Amino acid sequence: MTANAQHDPGDQSDTRAPDGTGDSLEFDELRSLIIGADLERLDTLGLRVGDPARRAEDIGAVLPEAIAISTRADERLSLALRPTVEEAVRVSVRRDSKVLVDALFPVMGPAIRRAVATALGELVQSLNRTLEHSLTIQGLKWRLEAYRTGRSFAEVVLSHSLVYRVEQAFLIHGETGLLLQHVVGPAVEAPDGDLFSGMLTAIQDFVRDSLNAGQTDTLNEARVGELTLWVERGPHAVIAGVIRGEAPQELRHVFVNAIEAIHLESADALEAFAGDAALFECTKPHLESCLEAQFEDDGSGEKPSQALLISGAVLALVVLGLLGWWLYQRSTWNGAVERLRATPGLVVVDEGTRDGEWYISGLRDPLAPDPATLLEQEGIDAADVSARWEYYHSFAPEFLAERATAILNPPRGVTLTAAGATVVASGEAPHAWIREARRLVKTMPGVAGLDESGLVDLDRREVNDLTERLESTVVRFVTNTADVAETP
Repeated sequence: MTANAQHDPGDQSDTRAPDGTGDSLEFDELRSLIIGADLERLDTLGLRVGDPARRAEDIGAVLPEAIAISTRADERLSLALRPTVEEAVRVSVRRDSKVLVDALFPVMGPAIRRAVATALGELVQSLNRTLEHSLTIQGLKWRLEAYRTGRSFAEVVLSHSLVYRVEQAFLIHGETGLLLQHVVGPAVEAPDGDLFSGMLTAIQDFVRDSLNAGQTDTLNEARVGELTLWVERGPHAVIAGVIRGEAPQELRHVFVNAIEAIHLESADALEAFAGDAALFECTKPHLESCLEAQFEDDGSGEKPSQALLISGAVLALVVLGLLGWWLYQRSTWNGAVERLRATPGLVVVDEGTRDGEWYISGLRDPLAPDPATLLEQEGIDAADVSARWEYYHSFAPEFLAERATAILNPPRGVTLTAAGATVVASGEAPHAWIREARRLVKTMPGVAGLDESGLVDLDRREVNDLTERLESTVVRFVTNTADVAETP
């Protein structure tokens, strides 16, 4: 506003500075009194926000609590982080798989064996049902033994079908080949353990060099007459067992358990080993657990009758039929899951069986096909599947173009496609629509920008045409007048 009031120079003194800055100084002082503290806080906040190190420090102070709150609220954070974590693990395995293998070695074996034990348990139960109809004298003896020892009938039958004895077990350092510990079974002549470990290392090197094997290829088993040498390797140590007779493959689990337990308890000592084998006296119980033995019963059993053989064969066929049907169902389910994984806009997070029915969960883009329809096409009844799908937006090009068409609503004559994360527009459109499309594209998640190279602005083209017509028009006047001459 402009003030027109006139002041008498004699009424009050002039407070302005000679250079005319008095009013500015008074205004700055007034502003400092009113909002000075707020300005200082804003300046401090601006400096803190503008400094990446301090901003990272502030975020780090609240990030753990924010993650905990989000995790308690729902599973969205876990679902969002899972692809990143999986990709990080995949990159780590590709770069150096040995690091991850060494870290998981003590826990990977028990987990795998637990799954295998479950499958073998089912097989033992099936064998138990088959043998329950065996009414021979030997079968009755074995059943009495099972009742007395508390073991299942199938386990007793299996124990009388195998003959073996582990006579010695050696713990050898994997890098140096030096003997760390040695145990011997009863009534077995103990050889020189150091000589054995040295010869085993030499044989391993000889086999690798003579056969042009890789550094990761190792000798796992060797046979000399009635003796068999089993070698079970860990990241830093090796267990070698000398076995007389035919040992079952289940004995491998005992060796694996022992080497895993030794690595779990003595990992630091194995890594820093400098020649002192006395540090590994604590591993002797694990080696002694490998000294197992089983002997065959001398009793001669009666042969089962033909009727029992036929019944057993029929039962075996039934079991095989059920197993085949289960494998077929599992193969069909796996094929259906793989199709869902390969479908753009669907992310399968978990699948399997629960309480006797199939279940599947994951993420689904609203524009993706219906998972239930895909399951039906693969031969899976969707009513038998417990499915849970959370919605998310996929950045696949086909969904990007369709989503952009729905949001931008292009006029007739304009086509929208996707090139990576860029929406490509081609055709002819009014300038108002182009301006609005530029604004809306910036709000679309996963879109990097709008490619207008193939887009023609109708309004601008009309202006350009009019300009060209005006520039090409020649206006002639009558000499010495303002009248326009007629065009010849």
